[in-house]
Formats: sequence, C-alpha cells, structure tokens
Amino acid sequence: MNRLLKFAGVLAAFLSLFSCSVARAQIENSEKILNFKSDIVVNKDASLEVKETITVNANGDRIIHGIYRDFPTRYKTLAGKSIKVDFKVISVQRDGNDEDFHTEKISNGVRVYFGNADVNVDQGEHTYVFLYKTNRQIGFFEDHDELYWNVTGNGWVFPIEKVTANVFLPDGIDSKNIKLAGYTGEQGATNSDFNSSLERGGATFVSTIPLKKEEGLTVVVVWPKGFVAPPSSEQKMLEMLQENMGAIVGIAGIIIILFYYVRVWQRIGRDPKKGAIIAQYDPPRNLSPSALSYVSKRGYSNETFVSAILSLAVKGNLVIKENENKYELQKIDTARKIFANDEEVVFEKLFNNRVSLELEQANHSILSSAITALKNELKNNLGNYFKWNLGYISFGIFLSLLFFIPTAAFFASLSDRLGFFSMWLSIWTIGVIAISAGVFSAWKKTNAGIMAKFVASAITLFAVPFWFAQIFVLALVYKESPIFLFIFLLFWVINIVFVLLLPSRTSDGRMLMDEIEGFRLFLSVTEKDRLNFHNPPGKTPELFEKFLPYALALGVEHKWAAQFAEMFAGLSARGTGYSPTWYAGNNFNALNMSSTIASFSNSFSGAISSSSMAPGSSSGLSGGSSGGGGGGGGGGGW
Repeated sequence: MNRLLKFAGVLAAFLSLFSCSVARAQIENSEKILNFKSDIVVNKDASLEVKETITVNANGDRIIHGIYRDFPTRYKTLAGKSIKVDFKVISVQRDGNDEDFHTEKISNGVRVYFGNADVNVDQGEHTYVFLYKTNRQIGFFEDHDELYWNVTGNGWVFPIEKVTANVFLPDGIDSKNIKLAGYTGEQGATNSDFNSSLERGGATFVSTIPLKKEEGLTVVVVWPKGFVAPPSSEQKMLEMLQENMGAIVGIAGIIIILFYYVRVWQRIGRDPKKGAIIAQYDPPRNLSPSALSYVSKRGYSNETFVSAILSLAVKGNLVIKENENKYELQKIDTARKIFANDEEVVFEKLFNNRVSLELEQANHSILSSAITALKNELKNNLGNYFKWNLGYISFGIFLSLLFFIPTAAFFASLSDRLGFFSMWLSIWTIGVIAISAGVFSAWKKTNAGIMAKFVASAITLFAVPFWFAQIFVLALVYKESPIFLFIFLLFWVINIVFVLLLPSRTSDGRMLMDEIEGFRLFLSVTEKDRLNFHNPPGKTPELFEKFLPYALALGVEHKWAAQFAEMFAGLSARGTGYSPTWYAGNNFNALNMSSTIASFSNSFSGAISSSSMAPGSSSGLSGGSSGGGGGGGGGGGW
C-alpha cells in the first residue's frame, strides 16, 4: 500500500510538471508581438517619418500570409470638425528582405497588408520593418509645439511583450525645455506602465509590462516653439479648402440652382393673373368632369377617373352596384351612348366584350388600361392649356446632380457611412414623399364619414415606420456631419418646391381656370349665397345628377349635395322619394344626401384605387489617454 501511495504521488507530480511545461510551451508558441519598436522622426516642415520594427511569433493560427497594420487617417476634433491626414507607405520588409504589401480602405483610414495571399510565412519569429510618412500630426499651441502620438495603436489582436518608442526632434532643442508624458492600457486608459528618458536629439519611451491585446502605448513630447514650421496662411487656407470642399461645392451649387430656378420661375413659371370670377351655371366650354378635374389639378388624380365613371353612370351607360362596400360596374344594354371623347375611351376599355366588371384586384389590368387610356386622352386634348416646362425642370435636376454627386463623394471620403446614407436617403426619400402625399390625400377626405377616417388612420399607421426610418437615418447623418444634412435637405427642398411651381398655365388655360372657378362657386355655395346669384337654375333631381360628377371632379360633391337636402326631404315627405337610376345598393339615404354622397365618393374612389393596383406593388500633455492623439490603429494577422 505504501508503495502504491508513493507511486501515485510521483505520478501526480510528474503530470503536474508536464501540464505546466505544456502550458508554458503553448504560451511561448502562441502568436504575439515579441517586440514593437517605433522610430519617429519629427521634421522641420512638421511631417513625420516613422519606422516600425515589429517582431512577431507566428504559428499559422492568425498569421498565415503575414500581418496587417491599420492606420487612422480621419479624425474628428473636439468641435466635431472632420480632418484628414496624409499617409504614404514607403516600404515593407520581412526578415531583411523586401515584402509585398497592399492597402485597403477601412472606415477611418487605411489597412496595410504585409505579405502575399499566395505565400504562407513559416512558423516562428519574423521581423517586419514598416516605413511610412504622414503629416498634420503636430499640435501647434500658443506656448509650445507637441507630438501626441499613439505608438502601437489599440487595435492589435495580439499581446505585445515590449514596446520601445524613439522620438527624434529637430536639432537645437535644449533637453531642459522638453517635457514628456505617456499613457498605457486600453482605449481611454491613463496607466503609466512605461519609463521615459531624454536622449540627445529626442526622447525614448519603454514599456515596463507586457501589453494585452487591444492595449497600447501613447506618448506625448512637448518642445518650445520655433523649431518646427507651423503651416503658413496659404497652407491653412489650402487645408481649409480641402477639408471643406464638399461643403463649398454643395453650398455653391445650392446658390446657383436656386438662382436658376428663381429666374426661370420669374420668366415662364408664373401663371397669368387671375381674372374676375363669375358664377357659371354650366360646365365651361362643355368639357367633361374628368377634363375639368385634369385642368383644375394640373394633371391626373384619382378623382379624374372616378368622375368619368360617375358621369357615364348618370348619363345612363352603366350602373354602379354596391354590396357591403364592394362595387360592380354593370353595362346597360340600352346605353344612351352619350360620351365625351375621354369617357368613350374609358367605356371601351372597361366593357370590351364584357357586360360587367367587379372592382377587385383580379381585374387590375383592365382598370389600369382604362386609367392609362384616360390619361393619354386628356394629355393629348388639353395640352394647350399648360406649359409643363419639363426641359427647364430637367435641367434644374441635372444641375442639382452635377453639384450634389461630388458633394456626396467628398463627404463619403471622410466617412463611409455618409456615402451609404446619402445613397440610401436619395432613394428612400422619394418613397417617403409619395407615402406622405397619400396620407395627406386620405386625411383630406375624412369629412366623408367614419370609414374615411378609418382608411386615413390605416394609411397613416402604414406610413409611420417609413417616417421613423427617415428620421432615424437623418439623425445618424446629423451626428456624422450636420453641414452635409443641411446641404442634402436643401437640395431636396429646392427641387421639390420648383418642380411644383414651374408648371404653369397658358393664357387660355388661365381663362379656362377662371371659368372653372366660377362653375365651382356655383356648385359649392350655401343656400344663403345662392340667393345673390342672378337667375340660377331650379333645383331638381335631374340637375343634381347632371352636375354631381362635376362636383366630385372639383372636390365639392358634399357641398353640392347639401344644396339639395331640402328638396330631397320634400320629395320624401310627399311620398315620391328619390331613387337614383345610376346606383344600386343599400347605402343610399336621400334624407342625408350630403353625408351619403361624401361617403359614397370616398369608398368608391378607394375601391377603384385599390382594385387598379397590381397585387404586391404598394407598399495630449494633460487630459490625454492611451489611444489618443495621432497615429494609432492596430493590426493582426492574415
């Protein structure tokens, strides 16, 4: 038993020693930086020449082809100003021989890969010598100049056993007037695990403990003014222009574009002056309801098509059947064939070899073709009333792109995220504007009743995530660069405003619009104001039906219906009532005609809109820290 116990003890001791040896071997063979030596030469012209000698232990884990070194070239000052420093690779060596290298753009600077993707490095120790130049790293203060330099960078994925930094200053500086400081640890730490000494011509810093991964050494060297040339006024001006070129181009572009648009609008974009508005009892120039809608709104709208169908119905060519807010258009066999040209093309498209048509998405292609035909007919026949000025608008948009693209490219060179955001916002904003227009249009119709309010609320809820995303990204852009956000918004606002302003009416178009306003006045007046008209036509169901499509086309259908409330109540009291021949359904109440017509208009218009759309188409010295100052970055293996 004693022999067994002795054997077990010896075995345990052996296993313990063996495991310690294995652990020690793993530590010794793990990938790390054995020595990081940096020689920083401060030139009189304020440029830096830096030689980094990096000795690594490679075992094929991360270091396969070599290592990489990150170098920040973009910084933000305390005031939020973005600056960019120059960085030029001179040479890379491995173990005394020239080494292949290539660079890659990263979010805040440049990554330099040491090695070749087709060549693997041997396991063991390797020494890389990295030589580069940079500028704009010296701080020029009132009473001193300063190098605040992140020697290693805090982005290394390997631990660093030892760091040495030698800073060589221009000749003639008395060492008594040089001050030193430094910091070690992770980003933002203020540890002081290093020794520093003044050497002839500069200073030396040596770490006193190994640094863990993502820990680094930052040094501060201060010397009197007069030994390093600060940037001249011309250099400062040039740097200012380089740093703010995006803002300069953008603001200059905004001024030029605004001047262009204002001049064009003054010359050709303003409508002729209004004439006298006199109440008219008949449609101007015998135009159809859809034609009046097109002229009044300066283009097609959903009401344009709805008024065409309603006009066809009241003329006896079709019946609008409703059942629980589902609509069907039924052709009348003995149709009167009373058409305006634009109504005829709609009728032919809707009832080509068919006697009825349900307003549902399954028939979206039929409704879409009818809408397209109506748009083309109106555009061809009513073009003489408008000057669309599309050439001027197109040139304004071209000018905007001419200035905005280089502006965005410059800001993207300072921040990759700004480049992405500018592209994303340019596309997303178009969709948000379209959705917002739909929300605005829906809420304009909420006087039609509870269903209209429900539809408007649903559309608003649908739009909320789009608005939130727009605001969220705009906030991110503001955080990156307020001036870029200001320029971006101005470009959009100016173009939207003048795209809406530049189309204008011709002289004949202005005269027609005055006539339309006179007819709208007749359709929308109150009973009290109607008494002031000279010999207005008498109120009859026939007059109500005749002009109802016009009232809908001009957006005053509920006011038109309100004028006949007393008449319909009288008919009901006499037992004759009113039953429209153009409508068949259970939701028609002649005793509350204004509300009935408004509700019908909204629900019928919504049915046409949804059924004509294809499925799926909507929708330093003090206060510094480790990692501060110029230089920095980090690295790893690849």
